[in-house]
Amino acid sequence: MSLHFAFQLALIAFATVTVKGVVSWTDLESSLTSALITGLAFGGLGLITGELARRIVEEQVQTEFEVWKSNYLSEASANQEQSPDASS
Repeated sequence: MSLHFAFQLALIAFATVTVKGVVSWTDLESSLTSALITGLAFGGLGLITGELARRIVEEQVQTEFEVWKSNYLSEASANQEQSPDASS
């Protein structure tokens, strides 16, 4: 997932700098060089940001699952304790 985000961010940055170069009528070589450097920089930034977001989401899901599991097990044990008393 972080790799996809990095590619998307790099592509957006590359396209933006390329269009800026075309609109301002700058030299093709300098425009593409600048776009490539910008794309690589934003690709690295996207890779770091995507990995950070993945870890945050996984940690949050794990925490919520542990809370749910704890509540579910405590409710299940409470129901099992009530069942023998109700049948007696």
